[in-house]
Amino acid sequence: MRVKQLTKNQLKILAMVCMTIDHIGAAFFPQAVWLRVIGRLAFPLFSYCIAEGCRYTRNKARYFGSVFACGAVCVIAFLPFGSFYGNALITLSMSILLLYGVEAWKSSGKLRFLALTAALAAVFYLLCRTVPIDYGFAGVLLPLYAEAGRLLWERVFAGIPPIIGERLGFAIGLLALAGVMGGVQRFCVLAIFPILLLGNERGKWKMKHFFYIYYPAHLAVIGAMRMALEAVAG
Repeated sequence: MRVKQLTKNQLKILAMVCMTIDHIGAAFFPQAVWLRVIGRLAFPLFSYCIAEGCRYTRNKARYFGSVFACGAVCVIAFLPFGSFYGNALITLSMSILLLYGVEAWKSSGKLRFLALTAALAAVFYLLCRTVPIDYGFAGVLLPLYAEAGRLLWERVFAGIPPIIGERLGFAIGLLALAGVMGGVQRFCVLAIFPILLLGNERGKWKMKHFFYIYYPAHLAVIGAMRMALEAVAG
């Protein structure tokens, strides 16, 4: 019996559903741990999509700009309601820059490649130690595990599909993230199962810009509902 594979659109929709459940749980049902457990799948799924997106995008600047701009809008929107909100899109924006660096520097010689990558990673590490970036430096690195796994697999097992190394690398990254974050975040490792079911088809729908609308929109709706409930409660 052949297992039905997920399309890339279906994986993104699953990630958005998990993210929405997580944010609803955080806003209205903080004691319902199972909602947060489901939400732990969202960031890893988006991280894997970012790793693939960086590899296939035709316009690297626009891809980074779209993710960063959406994250920045949410940061600015949340400032009047509290402190800095380092949402996951800012984290993934940093991941994109690291992935771009790896791609640009990997043919520049081993020492230069390692030095430049380490330098940029060190800058982001210090930033994560200074500013409350969602998921921290471990989250920034997560998409790089997929790319590192692919690159190592291509070098060692030439002729065998590199997707195997990519997903093995990402699984190691999930274990690292779970170990660093601890607590309910350990459930992030469950994200490997839908990723293993991911096929090569993109899907029928064009969802290129849908997420950039959905992310701030769902936060705005949840935020407005919470404010309304608090006003009613007095």
